[in-house]
Amino acid sequence: CLSDDESWCLFVNKVLRRDETEEELDRVKDVGRHVVKNCKGLPLALSVVGSLLKQKERKISDWEKVKNSPFWKWDGIVDNDENKEILSTIALSYMNLPFSLKRCLTYCSMYPKDYPMYKEDLAWLWVAEGFITEKEALPEETEICTAHTYLDMLVGCSLVQFNRDLKLYKLHDIVHDFASSMRLNENANPSNLSLTARTSPSQARSLCITNSHESLVDGTQINQHTKLRTLVLRGDLCRTYPLASILLNLKWLRVLDLSDNFHLQVLPETLGDLVLLKYLNLRFTGITTLPESISRLRSLEMLNLSGTRIEMLPKGTSKLRALRHLPLGDEYSFPICMPENIGKLTVLQTLNNFVVGSDTSKSNGCSIKELNHMNNLEGLLCIHHIERVHNRVEAKDAGLHKKAKLHELRLHCGPTSLHQSNSSFTERIEGIFEELHPPKGLKTLEVSYYAGTWFPSWISSLSCLQRVSIKNCNFLKELPMLTCLPKLETLVISNMKSLEVWPQAEPMPQLNSLEVYDCPKLRVLPAGFPKLESLQIHRMGSLEEWTQIETMPFLRSVEIVYCPKLRSLLGGLRLTQLHELKLKDLPELDSMSLTSLDIIRELELHQLPKFDVQEHGFLHMLKTVTALKGLDLNGFPGLAMESQMAEEALENMMHLERLFLTDCPNLAAPVADLLQHHHLPRLQHVQICSRNSSDRIIYPSLVSLQLEIESKDGLSGFRNLGSRVDRLIIRLNDEVDSVPKWIQRLQNLYALEIHESPKLTHLPEWLGEFSQLQRLELVRLPELRSLPDGMRSLTQLQSLSIARVSGLTHLPEWLGELSQLRSLKLEDLPLLRSLPDKMQPLLYLRSLRINKCIGLRHLPEWLGRLTNLADLELRFLPGLRSLPEGLGRLCSLRLVRLEVMAELTSLPNGMRDLPQLQLQIEDCTELLQRNSDVIERRIA
Repeated sequence: CLSDDESWCLFVNKVLRRDETEEELDRVKDVGRHVVKNCKGLPLALSVVGSLLKQKERKISDWEKVKNSPFWKWDGIVDNDENKEILSTIALSYMNLPFSLKRCLTYCSMYPKDYPMYKEDLAWLWVAEGFITEKEALPEETEICTAHTYLDMLVGCSLVQFNRDLKLYKLHDIVHDFASSMRLNENANPSNLSLTARTSPSQARSLCITNSHESLVDGTQINQHTKLRTLVLRGDLCRTYPLASILLNLKWLRVLDLSDNFHLQVLPETLGDLVLLKYLNLRFTGITTLPESISRLRSLEMLNLSGTRIEMLPKGTSKLRALRHLPLGDEYSFPICMPENIGKLTVLQTLNNFVVGSDTSKSNGCSIKELNHMNNLEGLLCIHHIERVHNRVEAKDAGLHKKAKLHELRLHCGPTSLHQSNSSFTERIEGIFEELHPPKGLKTLEVSYYAGTWFPSWISSLSCLQRVSIKNCNFLKELPMLTCLPKLETLVISNMKSLEVWPQAEPMPQLNSLEVYDCPKLRVLPAGFPKLESLQIHRMGSLEEWTQIETMPFLRSVEIVYCPKLRSLLGGLRLTQLHELKLKDLPELDSMSLTSLDIIRELELHQLPKFDVQEHGFLHMLKTVTALKGLDLNGFPGLAMESQMAEEALENMMHLERLFLTDCPNLAAPVADLLQHHHLPRLQHVQICSRNSSDRIIYPSLVSLQLEIESKDGLSGFRNLGSRVDRLIIRLNDEVDSVPKWIQRLQNLYALEIHESPKLTHLPEWLGEFSQLQRLELVRLPELRSLPDGMRSLTQLQSLSIARVSGLTHLPEWLGELSQLRSLKLEDLPLLRSLPDKMQPLLYLRSLRINKCIGLRHLPEWLGRLTNLADLELRFLPGLRSLPEGLGRLCSLRLVRLEVMAELTSLPNGMRDLPQLQLQIEDCTELLQRNSDVIERRIA
């Protein structure tokens, strides 16, 4: 409990409105003190009643009503005295809520305690349940906007908790208890659905079943709760009980939430019988198609298909005239075509993906003209395959300029449009884009795979644009004039193979972030960005210099990577606000003035062979750096620092968390010595790859360490290495033939990587003592012949990678005992002939990659029992002739990559019917020729 003073401070903090001072509470201060006393130092009670009084006038009479409320003696659901005080304040606040807010709050108790809730989900559930109707919506707000306001009000009352970092909402456990009691028997009990349960099936209105309930639920009892209006099924319950039987008799459903059921792949035709359904959430399920019966759901307002691999929508989708929100797939996964007459959904507000035409014989898709009357669309709209639009007239009929509520528009052609270089195609696509005039209020524009040579003229009229992204426009030689966009804050230019000219007549006054990638012909970048804070330049093959960086005084982050001709950054980085500087792979850079690094936090300099760091005063500047958190120097073999200078620098780096020195042998020695004598309280990650001094690092606070050890003498310097180290990467050079004994003491290791150790002949048995180890990598160990039996004790291991271990001839059967393994990678093991035949299957394995194992002739049948396997990669296996038939029954498979397997002739029979499977096949000639009918349909 809080003290009296602490209680008063918390109470006042909750009561005060914006710009209000404590003195303004003087009239009601005595009453407030009495209210605080009633809360008995309980933070939740103080927060709730303080939030309630925040809404009251500063009148003694209003505050007296709260002080004298009978709810201070309320004893509804009390299990101890402490909860009684808190529940009293919750009841007091609850009774002051409008009726609609009461219903919204108590509805949240349907979820288990501590369950995360999201604003958009809650808003739609409240609307679908009828808690907020069009008549009850706040003035000039939609029902959804009103729901958002209601949620903010409940947060303001401290009845709902909001996590700003994670953007999620929760009910405090005691608020949850109170809300549940207010709903009486309306929440069905997931752990007791039988007719004798406390909640009568005829009274239950809501049922939520999550993974935590799954083992307790009898799915056969769900359909006896015939008056359910909300059913939330998350987890794998649908794998055990057919969805059709679960939904039987649930004719009153308004809300059906099946999200996160990854194994749910088929919906029953009886879904169309739920004619009152308003909200259907299929987000992150495994479905690829919907039943035609869904067209009977004439009340449906929200159909959430985001995060699915939906291929086609039913033909009758256009009959869902009440549908307002239709999130489809995501940025990279969307339907192959749209249903005919989708333009009849004129009240639709959300349609994130729209696909023009079709590339399948099953459907002709629809024309972009279908968008003409969909003028209620808001938020994001991404139009795919614009190259399928026939002409300018058709593009104009889309009427994009009429969709005033759109804030973000993405115009994408297919990647193959860049292969059509004839002038008639270019002229047609330029005309089409010219007619796709966005609404004037647009804030974000993205154009991708546009095959035109000039940009549409309408961009100059979009004065509200805040973000512009132009990507993969290979024939565009000149950027449009962007200085006419006064509000532009973010600009991304990426993969523009022909871009040579960037015109800029005037400054861009509001530009905050600039990213330029892969523009090999662009030689000059403009200046004139007075408010720029973030700059990223990657892979600019012709860029030679940039002379006006000093005109951007507010730069906080600069990242320049692989610009092979960049010689100088003239004018210098005289940047008083610079927090992050990353310069990597700039082989010609020899001139740059670093005048100040006083407030730098992240500094990375990689492979700058012509840049003389000492000549430019870099080392002296390090002595004044006090805010540095990360220092990463790579490729400075001649860089040296006197011990005194290094000591002065380290003494100031009290915030340093990460120190990486690679190929800096003359710098590593004094730094490694000094680390033994100077305590840097926040230093956790050290990587020193040096042949002379890495053995001298002794630092008790480390949690991450990467070392390169050259000789046996280098193994003795780690006796005092702190036990907190949880990630270790070591390289053992020519003289070292065994793993250092001191590693055995690092019992907190969760990740161990042993790389490039040419003389290492065996691994120690004590490797199995690392009870917390989750990731193990063995790479380039040519003399290693086998794995130690002690490894079978690594029961927490989740990831195992064995690569370029050329002497390894077999894998042990005890690998099957690593029951928590999620990822297994076997690469470049030329002597490996087979995998163990009798090994028990790894039931949690999700990723299996076998590459360049040229001696491998067959795969064991237990691969077909890996029921959670989602990602299978088989590459460069020239002797492999077949795949286990069981792979064709793995409904969990999402992606199979097959590459360079000349002897492989067929796929498992069932693989053609796996609904979510995506195939990537390359250089498997026999397989492609013999199975073209299947592969053409399934290949990505």
